[in-house]
Amino acid sequence: MSFSFGFSEEGEINAPKVDTNAVKAFMDSKMDISPDFMPKKYSFRKMLQRVMGKRLTYQPLQISADTQLLRRELYDVKHQLMGEDNLSATDELLLGTTNEDLKIATYEGGLKAWECMLDLTKVLEGCKWTQGSTIELGCGQGLPAIYLIQRLLKSGNSGKVTLADYNDSVLSLVTAPNVLLNLCNMLTVEELSSLQSSNEDTAEGQTRVQEGELDVTSALVDRIEQLLQEKGVEVEFVAGAWSPEFVRLVGQYSLVLASETIYSLDTLPVFTNTLLNITEAGGDVLVAAKKVYFGVGGGIHEFETLVTERGWSLDVVADIEDAGVARGVWAVKQ
Repeated sequence: MSFSFGFSEEGEINAPKVDTNAVKAFMDSKMDISPDFMPKKYSFRKMLQRVMGKRLTYQPLQISADTQLLRRELYDVKHQLMGEDNLSATDELLLGTTNEDLKIATYEGGLKAWECMLDLTKVLEGCKWTQGSTIELGCGQGLPAIYLIQRLLKSGNSGKVTLADYNDSVLSLVTAPNVLLNLCNMLTVEELSSLQSSNEDTAEGQTRVQEGELDVTSALVDRIEQLLQEKGVEVEFVAGAWSPEFVRLVGQYSLVLASETIYSLDTLPVFTNTLLNITEAGGDVLVAAKKVYFGVGGGIHEFETLVTERGWSLDVVADIEDAGVARGVWAVKQ
């Protein structure tokens, strides 16, 4: 197996195997999905089209003493949206014209750097991962998956990483730019500087690129795509609702990641069925979450119930309490 967690079986929550057919039965179910949220695949370049020619502003996020990742500034996203016309309902939420952190079936909070996303990334630091296929569900900023992309590139091993989110706006404005920002660290300072040279794709009338800024040029995207191809690393994006259609579109993976995805009782069953269906035999699953989501009804107990009813079980990988918020990372096991 290409992935090792490095924890014992002592933390396992014993679960009776009840109905292993429930996971397969999900694939025969019919779901009413809005055309706007029918699952679709996108290439890296396609997801970067919305920021092509833009200057991104970013900041470093210290994950641990050994790991620092870059993420696009929230105000930079809002600044871009203010200059665009014909905004979607999701774009309006991202812009902040409403006061909602999330809106079910419209926007699932992908702009925020939720605590559990950082917890999951820290857990990945301590895991032995060499190669294979990985998908992050409800990725938002995508930092756990981005960490693994960097790890793949440095290891010299080939692999595939899919970043999936309900909203294509989140993928194009936040996730894909974050991937680009972090992969630029694989280039030398001199090469990155040369790819920032002014050309027709560079934002007009802007001053010289400063620390904490990146001009998204065609030349830069070409170079990053070349780097990925040379290393045998495939990066793709999927937007749309968890569903049988989603499962058929993406296939199965050796490692499945998710954080802050079990907060809603309404979406918990479809998330669980999707999660288990896209995990290949012998594959690994890591889910980071708060133990209780007050006000929305979800939490680890409800998730555990659905998982065990389907003949799977949970292992506690990390048990965390910070500022009075109990949360953790769990391995879902066949």
